[in-house]
Amino acid sequence: MAAAVPDYKTYLDYVFPLPNQTYNPAASVGLFIGAFPRSFGENHADARWDALLAGNSNLSVSYSRSRQTEDTFRLLDPYRRTGKQERVN
Repeated sequence: MAAAVPDYKTYLDYVFPLPNQTYNPAASVGLFIGAFPRSFGENHADARWDALLAGNSNLSVSYSRSRQTEDTFRLLDPYRRTGKQERVN
């Protein structure tokens, strides 16, 4: 397959890395230990408003918003986790 389409080699080396730990040459599998791509992101905002209404009367409002994301590679099943948090005081 890789000989017929050379671009497949890059994909196969990425998805099925060769073992990088010692193993028995007669074994059918070897162990690879390494990092796979993972990305984290956060879209975050904070807002606060303070006002003096009259005399000693104050009004204070705060708002916080967060949208977290995590993209993780899994063979044949990449997934994305998203979170949502909103707070008003």
